[in-house]
Amino acid sequence: MASLRLRQFTLADWSFLILFPGFFFYQSAIGTGMAPAILGGYFSPVCILLLPFLALVFFACSAEVKHFINDADLVFGGFLLYFFFVVTLNFGLGAPTVVVKHHLVAMLHFVVVFITCRLARFDDPGFRRVVLVTVVGMSLIIFSMSVDGTFYLRLQGGASNEEALATYQGFARSYLLAFLVVAAFMKKMPHRLLLYAVCIPAFFINGARSEMAVAVAAAAIIEGIHSRHRGLWIAGSAVTGAALFMFFAEIVSLFPGNRSGQLLDLSGASSWEARSRLFFFAVDTVLQNPVFGSYGSYLRLLNNSGSYAHNIVSAWVDLGLIGFLYLFGMLAIPTMRLGLDLLQRGQREKPAGLIFAFVMLFVTLVMLFTSKSFTYMVIAGAMGVYANYRSKHVQPQGRPSHLSASALRHTDLRQAMPQPGAPRL
Repeated sequence: MASLRLRQFTLADWSFLILFPGFFFYQSAIGTGMAPAILGGYFSPVCILLLPFLALVFFACSAEVKHFINDADLVFGGFLLYFFFVVTLNFGLGAPTVVVKHHLVAMLHFVVVFITCRLARFDDPGFRRVVLVTVVGMSLIIFSMSVDGTFYLRLQGGASNEEALATYQGFARSYLLAFLVVAAFMKKMPHRLLLYAVCIPAFFINGARSEMAVAVAAAAIIEGIHSRHRGLWIAGSAVTGAALFMFFAEIVSLFPGNRSGQLLDLSGASSWEARSRLFFFAVDTVLQNPVFGSYGSYLRLLNNSGSYAHNIVSAWVDLGLIGFLYLFGMLAIPTMRLGLDLLQRGQREKPAGLIFAFVMLFVTLVMLFTSKSFTYMVIAGAMGVYANYRSKHVQPQGRPSHLSASALRHTDLRQAMPQPGAPRL
């Protein structure tokens, strides 16, 4: 139990647990009426409280640790600066205040989530065991509090403040990140299969279709990376996929009110129809304004601040062509780089940190192209995980790997010098 001693956790470790599993448990408590919504919707107030402490630690590390800042930090920092520049410029030009406020809150989330994932010790077994415990707890809540095969606390009417209660997507986001941390670092296949057997049905009951789809994809990728017989993995994946496709309708029929069943026929889903309309509206907007986009135009024309495209085209509308290309390159280039690294390693053992960084980036790209806008905070999480990995496994140019600080045998030079009277080795 020594590895579970919470006093050994860093601020970033605690921040991850507070932001993601903590969000899930807080929302469950207010959704069932067990606790009042003291912190409102939770995430933004908590980010405001955490930001000064996380920033202090980050800047202290930057000042004290040589080569602490790497290219991933600079690239993400550049995106944030460009994002802030566009928002402040358009605010000065009279952009809708509600859109500006939404983007400033998104930047707050980006900074806090990035620093958290940049500094968190995902490779620490004790930390991962605690995350696993939270996954078990979240799973129990999902299964025990579902009604007719659906976990959606807003429909149960137990919250004292329904405005503060998150949608199914907020719950799914917390569950997905905790699931990926555990799955990517879990070494034994039977343990991973047990994890999938619990978590994927929980995603289904949660009703967040995008998160369930990328969880299945992440599981397939992780098993493919660990597999020593690619042909067997491909055959097994094909059989599993075919079986799910054949019996999915029967499974869904047992839970007629569950949104996940609409994956078989998205044309009949009201949310899919609405998102399709918003997508075509966004495409029309960028065709009319291909270079600079049209910041907040969806609010002026559709009278709804949430009427942005739920995919990467939203970046083109609000940030222009430069912001769109920057965001795409920021995620796609490291994804390809890590993917090539995994392929080049062949049958050799792959670092769990490499697997985690690749899966996080891949999942984020998929979500960004299918269901999430450019303000989706997991973008910051993926870049933080990637920067975290590079800081530990990629040596800066000009410094050989054998000269890293971890290779030093003595903390004091005198310990490395023979002393008078001491035996020579």
